[in-house]
Amino acid sequence: MLKKRWIPIFIAKMEGNRLLNVADQRWSKEKLREIRQYTSFKCPICFEEVDLKVGSQITPHFAHQRRNNCDIEVEPESEYHLNGKLQLYNWLQDNKIITDVQLEMYLQQIKQRPDLLFTYENNKIALEYQCSTIGLHLFSKRTKQLKSLVNDVKWVIGAKEIKRLSKNTFRVSPFQWLFIHTTNSPKIYSYCANMKAFIILHHIIPFSAQIVFSQSKTYYINNIQYNELVSDSVSYDEVIKEWFRKVHRFRMKPLGFMSKEISFLSEYLYEKKQLSLTMAPSYAFIPLKKAYLIKSSCYHWQTWILLYLDSIPLRMSFSLHEICYFMRNKVVRRETVIGQEHISLVIHEYLKVLSALSLLNNKGKFQFEKIKQINWTKNLYELIDIDRHLKNKLLLLYHT
Repeated sequence: MLKKRWIPIFIAKMEGNRLLNVADQRWSKEKLREIRQYTSFKCPICFEEVDLKVGSQITPHFAHQRRNNCDIEVEPESEYHLNGKLQLYNWLQDNKIITDVQLEMYLQQIKQRPDLLFTYENNKIALEYQCSTIGLHLFSKRTKQLKSLVNDVKWVIGAKEIKRLSKNTFRVSPFQWLFIHTTNSPKIYSYCANMKAFIILHHIIPFSAQIVFSQSKTYYINNIQYNELVSDSVSYDEVIKEWFRKVHRFRMKPLGFMSKEISFLSEYLYEKKQLSLTMAPSYAFIPLKKAYLIKSSCYHWQTWILLYLDSIPLRMSFSLHEICYFMRNKVVRRETVIGQEHISLVIHEYLKVLSALSLLNNKGKFQFEKIKQINWTKNLYELIDIDRHLKNKLLLLYHT
C-alpha cells in the first residue's frame, strides 16, 4: 500500500461550496491568480485547506497544505503526468460522441479518484493515466473496484515509460505487462504529453520474457476521435512480414545472454538434435494472436512442444490435455517459465495452426493426430527457405 502524501488536484471547493475546476479551458492563469486573491479553497475529498498553484511553467493545480490527511491512496504526480491528464480531459470534452466528462471525480464507495470518467455509447468508462510504477496488488485492486462501478476501465501508460529497442521490438517491464491484460486484444495504450499523441503497441508477441515484438502506431490527439482510437487496428499481414524479418535476424547471429530456462533448452536441443536454438524448426516461430497471454518467448515453449510431438509416432492421436500436462511439468521442474492461467488457450491455438499447416490433423475439439514428421534440418539456407514458405502460408491463413 502506498503511503498517503501530498497530491496535486485540479478541482477544489470555493467559499459557498462552489467547485472550481482549474482544468477548464475558460480559466486563464491571470484569471486564476485574480480568483486566488479573494477566496480560499478546500479539498472536495477531505475538506482540508488547499493552495492554488499558478506558476509560469507548471500547470495550474491545487495542493494540500497539510500532508497525510486526504482519504485517498495515490502516488505523487509529475508535471508530465499533470499535463497529460489535462490534455486527455480537454480531448475527451472535444469529442462529440463523448458525454459527461469528469476530471478527478472522487468515488466515495471505493475511495478512489480515477483520472477521468466519461460516457461513451451509454457505457460509463474510467480512464487511468499512469506515469509511474505501482504494485500488482494496487493495480488489481483499483481495476477491480472501478469495474464494480463502471462498465470499463482504460489504463493508459505514460509514453516515456515505453522502451523501444528497434523499429518493432520493445522492452516491457512486469508492470507494463499488466496493461496488456486490461484490453481485449494484445495492445498497450500509451500517451505522450510532450508530443500530444497516443502511441499504441499493436499485436504484441513475446520474443523473450522482457522483449516483445509489436507494430507501433502514433495517433496525434488533435487528429483522432475516441471511437477511432479504440477501434483502429494494424493489418496482421504487416505483423507477419515484420515478424519473419525478426526471425531471420535471430537466426543469423549466435545467442547472447541466456536465462536458465533458455540455456537448459539450448543444451537439451543440442544433445537430442545437435542443433543450436537459433536453428529450431520454423514451426517454433509461429506468431500467434494469443501469444501475449504467455509471458515467455514463443520459440522457447513452441520448441518444447515440437520436441514432444517429435516423440509421437505418425498417425498417433493425442489431446490438448496431454500437451498442457507436459508443459506444466516443465514449469514444475523449472525447465520453463510460462504463466499457468492461459496456457491451454495459447497451446490450443498453436495446435490448431499446426493443423492448418498440415503437420497435425484436428480430429475434434481437443483431439489431434500427427500426420507429418518435423524437419530438424542443420542447413541454414534450407531453414531460411522454409521460414519464407511458412510466412507465405501464414499470410494466407490469417488473411482468411
